[in-house]
Amino acid sequence: MTEVKLIMKAASPYCLFAVIILGVIACTEPDDPAVDEGLLDVVWSIDSLQTPDTAFVAPRLGYATIQFTEDMAVRGHSRGRISYHGIYEITADRLLSIEVVEPAGIWRSSPSMTYTIINALEQITTHEVNENRLRLHQNNRYALYFHSSLFEEELLYTVWKVDSLQTPDVKIVRGPDTLITIIQPNDTTRIPCRSETYPTIQFEKDMRISGILFCNTYNGTYEIIEKGKLAMDVLTWTEMACGWGFPERIFRDALENVTFYDVVDGALTLSDSGRLSVIKLNRE
Repeated sequence: MTEVKLIMKAASPYCLFAVIILGVIACTEPDDPAVDEGLLDVVWSIDSLQTPDTAFVAPRLGYATIQFTEDMAVRGHSRGRISYHGIYEITADRLLSIEVVEPAGIWRSSPSMTYTIINALEQITTHEVNENRLRLHQNNRYALYFHSSLFEEELLYTVWKVDSLQTPDVKIVRGPDTLITIIQPNDTTRIPCRSETYPTIQFEKDMRISGILFCNTYNGTYEIIEKGKLAMDVLTWTEMACGWGFPERIFRDALENVTFYDVVDGALTLSDSGRLSVIKLNRE
């Protein structure tokens, strides 16, 4: 009996070690998805794309975006008009995969640059985040490059209603009740207008803008280049024949010429580089 007890005492540390190792192996899942904090809480705006067949440089700010969330969802837009949603996964060995879930059928039915971007996203295998730049690539065959977009919290989560619009050729002022005044060099005309159809603009965090021209609606993209400086691009608008063609065109052109913004005491001012066109807005 004594010999048996000696053997058990000598072997017990090894048995305990083996039990611990087996427990660690049983509780570890090497394929658990990882999260890269550098990807999160950022709207990434595309700079360029290069595939074996295509070399592409974004022609405008906010042309296409991508966002990664902590719950492994991915979303964005292409050309400001087509939204997409999907899922992504980063494996323990840092490989990245992206799958566009909705509405992928639209792109596949119409080959275009939008399809090229989405198809490239679905072929991605690795990523790199460095100095506010994101690079996505697939075995070094091709890559998408993005930069992180800036935000101005004071612009978001509200509807901005135009109080006045001044350009070199015309001035449009919101008057009392339901009237606006359009002033041209040699003419002053008061035009009746329902209050809910005053021009508006909304800034979304995904770098999209939308609003009312006068009776038609519009959509587009924007990007803040630095504090106090932005650019906007109106991409689409409705064309209802409601007699507002001239002032709507003036407002649309003024938006696309905006270079500077300023928010003071809840009022927003947008202006061009020469301060020749000035749009003053207040929260609705």
